[in-house]
Amino acid sequence: MRTPVHIQTSSSNFPRFIQEGSYYVDKTLLVQEVVELNREVALYTRPRRFGKSLNQSMLQAFFNVQTAREYEHLFDGLTISQNRELCEKHQGKYPVIKLSFARACTRSFEKNRQGIAKSIQDAIYDYKDIILNTDAIAYPRINVLRDYICAKIPVLDDPDILLVFTEFLHQHYKQRCVILLDEYDVPIQHAFLYGHYDEMMDLMRPIMTSTFKDNPHLRWGVITGCLKIAKESIFTGLNNPYVNTILSRRQTDEHFGFTQAEVDELLRAAELSDCHDIVKQWYDGYLFGNKEVYNPFSVVNFVAATLDAGEPQPLCFWANTSGNDIIRKMLMLTPAEGARDAIQTLIDGESVTLPIVENTVFRDMDNDPATLWSTMLFTGYLKPAAPVPFNAEAAPMVLPNNEVRNLIEKTVTKWLREDFRPQVTPLMEALLKGDAKTAQNQLNLHLKETISCRDSQESYYHGFLTGLLAAARDKYRTVSNLEQGDGYPDIQIGALDYSTIAVLEVKHTSDETKLAAVLDEAEKQFRSRRYDSPQQFYETFHGYAVAFCRKQCLVREVVSK
Repeated sequence: MRTPVHIQTSSSNFPRFIQEGSYYVDKTLLVQEVVELNREVALYTRPRRFGKSLNQSMLQAFFNVQTAREYEHLFDGLTISQNRELCEKHQGKYPVIKLSFARACTRSFEKNRQGIAKSIQDAIYDYKDIILNTDAIAYPRINVLRDYICAKIPVLDDPDILLVFTEFLHQHYKQRCVILLDEYDVPIQHAFLYGHYDEMMDLMRPIMTSTFKDNPHLRWGVITGCLKIAKESIFTGLNNPYVNTILSRRQTDEHFGFTQAEVDELLRAAELSDCHDIVKQWYDGYLFGNKEVYNPFSVVNFVAATLDAGEPQPLCFWANTSGNDIIRKMLMLTPAEGARDAIQTLIDGESVTLPIVENTVFRDMDNDPATLWSTMLFTGYLKPAAPVPFNAEAAPMVLPNNEVRNLIEKTVTKWLREDFRPQVTPLMEALLKGDAKTAQNQLNLHLKETISCRDSQESYYHGFLTGLLAAARDKYRTVSNLEQGDGYPDIQIGALDYSTIAVLEVKHTSDETKLAAVLDEAEKQFRSRRYDSPQQFYETFHGYAVAFCRKQCLVREVVSK
């Protein structure tokens, strides 16, 4: 069946869009914004599937000196081509390094580390011809780049690898580099989800600092993701980066998401103008700054499905993509009744005043339920009922549209019923009764069923154990690293009626022969830092030393002396 327009739903490759004649909603004025801002680093955060990757591909095609002749015609007739002075000065003039951390999305720290390394290897490989043909005398560090190209499995052991790469490109092309980093927050989100947050931050922080802070070979850096990670967590010391989130108010065209005019033109081109009201009810409603926009992924999928079926297809397209895990994890850490009441009010079409935490600090999420609502806002599940004042700490929130409402009704409420229904697991029951032997048996059972031998960082076991204990939140509160005595015990499970508390200090070793010694070390720390101090507030207190080694663990009750 011949359709009036060619709709591309599965690619974020800008050259492919244009070369195949796919319908393209013109967002090329983002080029002008990057140039006119002239900031060393610009961070744009938007929900998933809102055109971030396609925009990064478009920026690469515009600026890249390597493809200047091949891609020059791609911008003919697009809005940016009307700015002839800008195009003559900047189009096809810069070496571009394009990176995506989207592959760093597994449960394993090592696999995610390799995903980041592979992205860097791919970027270097784009310049393999000039790298392999460069004389080592002319550029003594060229072998660092050659080794990266030739490695079957790249190893990310040099945090300055991108600094070295930009230095080489600057020297070769006599122009500073443009670095485009997409999905920068994916490895951090998955590190939080699967218990290797500290290791991932230790890996990424020096790379980001070396690449984007005071890099004399950097012209512009454009970073995109869903969440704004707190500056002190990953962007340490960056010089005044430009940050544009869904709460920012900038009087320019919206570069991410479709405006009403853009949707109207798409529907007209597809001969579907009579679907205007359906599309608006299902996919409109997002408020970015003071501009209302549509979900672009869902709109184009609706058009494609409707053209194919010959009748309107209002379906939940966005809901069927990946990316819900972070919300599910945070619901586990939020009091169930409060979350359930607020979500039901939202489903009923009413607004709920909810807290706003614009800077995401994953380390605090275990102990701050307010971050759930902010994460739902920045990932597209909620929208402000009106433009949010600068630095507001809370604002009325609503659900954006029918698509999100259906997602919340069918998915989130199901999670609340099933995964978060009040229950005291055998492990919790043992810990709250002082039964170290049963607790040890239960933990070893879980370890055999779920843990890989490669997952051997202490923070992994910390996250694993916290997840197991995040239950029965109508009766108990589980928190991590909350100050007690003279330190910060790893995990505390306290009854809301102050009847019972269990405090755990967790250690790990990769050497099975040292497991018992590590358990002694955990007990020693428990006693020396007086982690039994909460007992004065509770009727019953139980303290535990816990030691892990791969798929084994030991648990010992620490009896107060």
